[in-house]
Amino acid sequence: IDKQIELAKPTAVVAPTQTPAPSDAAAGFLTRLGRFLERYRSQIITGAVSAGAVAALALILHGGGDPGTHSESHDPIKVQTVSHRPAEIEELDTPDGTSSVFNVDDEDGSTTVIWVTPEDTVEGI
Repeated sequence: IDKQIELAKPTAVVAPTQTPAPSDAAAGFLTRLGRFLERYRSQIITGAVSAGAVAALALILHGGGDPGTHSESHDPIKVQTVSHRPAEIEELDTPDGTSSVFNVDDEDGSTTVIWVTPEDTVEGI
């Protein structure tokens, strides 16, 4: 049985010499582009199909109507005016400290500043 196993072993086969592929630097632009498209064909097709599906979905969901006219219900941004006024603070409880409230008005509007200072501050540590 051992002799038959040894006889069944394939002998070393010498691979035929292959001509080296031309380098990318020597190949022309169209040749390199063709190789790129051949290597990444499935990714390119997948991207094109998904982009087409998204474009079709966008056209379907956009709805009808003249794109030149805008209606109130389809505006992407609704502009609302905002009136700034200072905060009204009725009571401010700051245990173990004192607080001050400042309302600052200028040409941009107004703001409220709350300043809290602890009473038992030890200086010089």
